[in-house]
Amino acid sequence: MAVRSGNGLPGRCLAVLLLALSLPALAQAQSAGDVRRARTLFEDGTRLFEREKYDEALAAFQESWVLNPRSSTLYHLGTTQRMMSDIATARGTLEQFLAETADGSEAGLRADAQRQLDEMNALPCDLTIVVDRPDALVFVDTIVRGVAPLAYPVQINGGEHVVRAQLEGFEEARQTVTLRGGEPVTVTLTMTPTAVVGPVEPVEPLEPVGPVVGPVEPVGPVGGGEESPGGEGGGMSPWFWALVGLGGATGIAAIGTGAASLVAVDDYKAAGASDWGEHDRIVTMELVTDVMIGVTAGAAVAALLVGLLVDGAEPAEEAPAGTPTATLGPAGMVLRW
Repeated sequence: MAVRSGNGLPGRCLAVLLLALSLPALAQAQSAGDVRRARTLFEDGTRLFEREKYDEALAAFQESWVLNPRSSTLYHLGTTQRMMSDIATARGTLEQFLAETADGSEAGLRADAQRQLDEMNALPCDLTIVVDRPDALVFVDTIVRGVAPLAYPVQINGGEHVVRAQLEGFEEARQTVTLRGGEPVTVTLTMTPTAVVGPVEPVEPLEPVGPVVGPVEPVGPVGGGEESPGGEGGGMSPWFWALVGLGGATGIAAIGTGAASLVAVDDYKAAGASDWGEHDRIVTMELVTDVMIGVTAGAAVAALLVGLLVDGAEPAEEAPAGTPTATLGPAGMVLRW
């Protein structure tokens, strides 16, 4: 039997109350259905992935994630995106997975996700280098990559690199970049001119002070142009050099005989001083040594006298041409006319 009131208000309140009580049950039934549907889609995506139907697998994983956002579904999404060469999207998905499982859950999947990220970060990428000065030499790290403008991007593995440009008259431009493997990157280098030193003003030549000195006249021989004593061309007289030579020869001979006599004396004493023949030879050598010393001393004194007296005297005037003259020299008397 239905209960009715005059204005129907209690009936409407009862209907609203019954609807409110039934909403949690309906929501729970719908959520359970989504979970079952998400699980089915996840399994379908796994089978499609194994059959390398990556497009269909990706669609199944995406729908499963919307119905039931589980972290394992996120991992499979990122792996499928990587297999489809969508490196940038796959990197972002796997990084999100690692962030959601930072509490240590899904440890096995986390290790594989990190491995995939490392591999993707090391992938080659297209590095476009733009330099504002043509003809600049372009480097990546220490390797020359060409002359600006570069016609094509540089293929280089991901990681940290130093991009440089060099050009005469400009400071080196450099930029450190961290490249994410598989993602294209553009680097722009702006070169700054080096400090330019102004032109050096030419220095005016100094004016000469005083009169300019002309060429120096050759200076004649000392003493008013007269020839030095001792013959033509100057120098000491032949007598001086003869005495010097004699003194040198006898001095050397005296040294030799003196040394020989000293050796002979040592031998004589070693033999017991009994060899009279050796004794006489020693006496003779000592006598010869004394004579040589005396001759050396005499030659030295004579050379000194010749240098002071004969070579220091004024030279005699030359006899007129055709007049016989006599000259005393080391070879004897020489007649000239």
